[in-house]
Amino acid sequence: MKKTETPQFSVRDTNVVKGVAILILVSHHCFLSASRFEGYDISFFPFTQETIISAALAGKCCVGIFTFLSAFGLTRTYQKQSACGAEEISERTQTEKFVLRRTINLLSGFLFVFVLVFVCGLFLGSRSSFSYYTKESGILLSAYYLLLDALGLSELMDTPSLIHTWWYMGLALTVIFLFPIMYKLYQKIGWVLIPAFFCLLCCLRLDISDFNRWLVLIPVGILFADRNLLERIKAHQVVKRRSLDFVLKFFGISVIILLLAYLAADSYEVSSYGTKVLSCLLAIAVVLWVYLFLNGLPVISPILAFLGKHSMNIFLIHNFLRDRWFEAQIYSCKHFALIVLVLLLASTVISVGINALKKYSGYDRAVQKLHQRLGA
Repeated sequence: MKKTETPQFSVRDTNVVKGVAILILVSHHCFLSASRFEGYDISFFPFTQETIISAALAGKCCVGIFTFLSAFGLTRTYQKQSACGAEEISERTQTEKFVLRRTINLLSGFLFVFVLVFVCGLFLGSRSSFSYYTKESGILLSAYYLLLDALGLSELMDTPSLIHTWWYMGLALTVIFLFPIMYKLYQKIGWVLIPAFFCLLCCLRLDISDFNRWLVLIPVGILFADRNLLERIKAHQVVKRRSLDFVLKFFGISVIILLLAYLAADSYEVSSYGTKVLSCLLAIAVVLWVYLFLNGLPVISPILAFLGKHSMNIFLIHNFLRDRWFEAQIYSCKHFALIVLVLLLASTVISVGINALKKYSGYDRAVQKLHQRLGA
């Protein structure tokens, strides 16, 4: 009897994992500390407030999940492009076009939301959008800060931003630009790139910041994509009996996640290379758990995939709703799960509107024409 091959980790699979990651992200920002909901009467039943805060602290791993998926997706896309590339085009030219296309895709989506949020911020909230760039700055310098923020470079340039959570844009751009170098090195030394890159980060003695703690997941994502590790783990049976294999995998990986989450929450404020490894392992474990046990479930996985498609917009706008514009309305929902649900639902509805506006305003066509003109 011919053995059936396990399907590759697809775009839909990626969106399901992204859906879980954005749910973790929203929960993380809502309940990261008691100060975020101070003054509001919130029920945490059937858990305690301390348990939910600890879970939210561990939810920082959502950044690692997105970083891993970015490197994983870049690898698969690059390999397909290289396999189908024209012979007359050099590898260097193909790589440049690849990086340019991914950069345009990232920044075009961000820039549209940036302008929309900036305009809304002129009328909503206690501070005008301009005020985030004009503190102790002249007009030219403020305009420079605004431009850097609109290009997603505020974190890299250490300049003011409209909202702090957009620091991730700097990381997303870094992943795109580091990828060709990492992939080339990976082709030469394989999995050794992971410990080698980690040792390099240690030798550079960089601060264990929100930014650089996730960089090691770039070579990890490349390895998983190139070696089909997610698919191979899914296909591998610990025992021959499928039902028992499922139970063993489910409880084994779940226990690992709970243990890693407990340790990650307990060491959230600790800056060390140990916590760096811990955070990255938790991110990988969550990706694997979702892929093995949530993917394919009726009702649940389609909802998660839908959220995953809108994860970028949700990430960009949810903290404006939660922290800047409608804090009282969000936290007045009484129960912690309802607060997350309402914020997620509101952000998703706005994201659907944003995508429709991009489509019918001609913005998407303009971006496509830009791709064609630049040959990306």
